[in-house]
Amino acid sequence: MKVYGDILFQAEGNLHLDTSLASLPTTGAVGEFIYVNGRTYVCIDAGPPAVWAETINVDDLYVHTQGAAADPWVITHGLGTLDVIVQVYDNSNNLIIPNEVTITDTNTVTIDFGNAITGKAVIVTGDHNGIASGSASALYDISGATLSQPTDGAVLQRFIAVRDFKLPINLTGSVASSETATTGATSYPIKKNGSSIGSIDYGAAATAGTFTFAAEVSFTSGDLLTVEAPATADATHDGLVWTFKGSTI
Repeated sequence: MKVYGDILFQAEGNLHLDTSLASLPTTGAVGEFIYVNGRTYVCIDAGPPAVWAETINVDDLYVHTQGAAADPWVITHGLGTLDVIVQVYDNSNNLIIPNEVTITDTNTVTIDFGNAITGKAVIVTGDHNGIASGSASALYDISGATLSQPTDGAVLQRFIAVRDFKLPINLTGSVASSETATTGATSYPIKKNGSSIGSIDYGAAATAGTFTFAAEVSFTSGDLLTVEAPATADATHDGLVWTFKGSTI
């Protein structure tokens, strides 16, 4: 069933997603929801490959019920992070503002009230990766451009990684173009820490570039990505711009 617009479920209606998927698909339509291994995702980029953003799931939520009056509440939530949001409710589901909430460690919070009470606490954390593209990863686009006509062997871009990321085989989804066409076929080397990993290629009289990139390449924090002009620059090529479509690891 495809629906465009809003759906209002009444009288305790439910929407059920297919639970047979074991991994994120590489295809999808923007706005499509899927359910994989206890987690729900929404497609935010059709790709290819499709990019899926994770929504709140049971692994990001812990509900503590305090049946016996106590102060403080020491709650072991097991979420494994200091980045949590804590909300407290009484037995009638009214929000309570405690005197103090202490993030004791990555798996424990302590809530002080000033007097012993009962109720429940809801502890939520966001997903650490947030976005997935066939796996739990986030888009990581890297752009570059020339401000003047490239000279022989000039370094056109220097990009130092601040987090781990990867560039896919064939640089799928990446784009390169130029304002002024080439005179003859020419290639611009792409390097990682000074070693060639591929190139941006232009045919004779071309303004649209293609890529030579034989294998997926991973970068870690501190690695250097460079794009260089050919040893002998093309006589007319000018106004280059490119964007590499990568993803975090």
